[in-house]
Amino acid sequence: MTSIELVSLLGGFVAIVATVVLALEFLAPQRMARLWLALERRRARLTLKRQRLAGAIEMPYLEGGKGEPLVLVHGFGGDKDNFTRVAGLLDRKSTRL
Repeated sequence: MTSIELVSLLGGFVAIVATVVLALEFLAPQRMARLWLALERRRARLTLKRQRLAGAIEMPYLEGGKGEPLVLVHGFGGDKDNFTRVAGLLDRKSTRL
């Protein structure tokens, strides 16, 4: 197999994968959003945890690393996944919350 044939085959494979991903994004957007968030969390080495507050209120948060705590606080309208990409780049010697 020549290099031109290999590049053509690889390009076809990439096109098929891209088509499948785009189709899934269109047909099952909520599932794909959950999948992308799970992949981002995994890459950042964060785990989803929940803390029960007063009454029946439960607060989800992400945690990763070991050591001194580093608390990342989002603004109004944000959520726990605002810092997922940044958390993966922070020092692994701290506990990221």
